[in-house]
Amino acid sequence: MNTREQVPGSIRLLVAGIASLLLLTWTLIGRGLPPLIVPPGLSVSPWPILITALMATAILVILCPVVFRGKPGVRWVSIMLGVFPFLVLSVIVLWVVGVLQRGGL
Repeated sequence: MNTREQVPGSIRLLVAGIASLLLLTWTLIGRGLPPLIVPPGLSVSPWPILITALMATAILVILCPVVFRGKPGVRWVSIMLGVFPFLVLSVIVLWVVGVLQRGGL
């Protein structure tokens, strides 16, 4: 008997799906994505961007065990659920790299 408790893949998919909806709502309503154009005199608060990055990272961490050890029929669902958080996280990383190359926040 396996004494180690594991969270089933369906529970992980449910949690990741709900978290992805929250992330979508946060990015649309809460202005969680970084601005595309920042005027030189304007400072941008990093807190909403940091919260968005943490939410996207948490969703990807929840989905990783399903992608690597889940049943074959469930893996593609977890990959599809991970597309949006991955894109959001990549936009944030590219924005941070661009800001750091220009001279910091």
